[in-house]
Amino acid sequence: MRKTVFAVLVLLLIAAAGYYFVTNRGAVGAGTGAAATETTPATPSPAPAAEAVPAPVRNDLPELPLRRSDGTQFTARSLAGKVILVFFLPDCDHCQREARQISNNLNAFRDYTLYFVSTAPLPEQEQFGREYNLSGRPNVSFAQASPDELYKHFGLFPTPTVYIYREGGRLVKVFRDETPVEQIIAAL
Repeated sequence: MRKTVFAVLVLLLIAAAGYYFVTNRGAVGAGTGAAATETTPATPSPAPAAEAVPAPVRNDLPELPLRRSDGTQFTARSLAGKVILVFFLPDCDHCQREARQISNNLNAFRDYTLYFVSTAPLPEQEQFGREYNLSGRPNVSFAQASPDELYKHFGLFPTPTVYIYREGGRLVKVFRDETPVEQIIAAL
């Protein structure tokens, strides 16, 4: 009997550890309300050259295929300017509270374009946008992504998750799980 109980406990610990590592796979600042900050690797001294060639600009926005409600398709990488990607599910209560906070403070996001991205059908996203007073705002859009593409580009993540990108597509911060809007605004 003791051996059986011990074996079950060991299996539960292994399963919990496996779940933790899978859900935090490749996570930047994973955890409730945790924020991750961009890190810049040290660059070696450039070798003298006859003519300086500008380094390619790094764009952290993924090649994630997205679709708007009007059927137009685009990729996240093609987005210009300062961008915020908000990954959500319309029936997620944490996402609903996050959307309400963002809507109530939309003026603070005026320099950014917010893209609410979900795997949910577009009609459900449109209803969500109307319910939280986000539809029709000049700097707010809704887009659909496939679960496979989301996993391919971001791995597993909780909803809501907010990615903030500065001009040129450079990642600034990531907020996983419901985060007070004041923390998100402070990162802008």
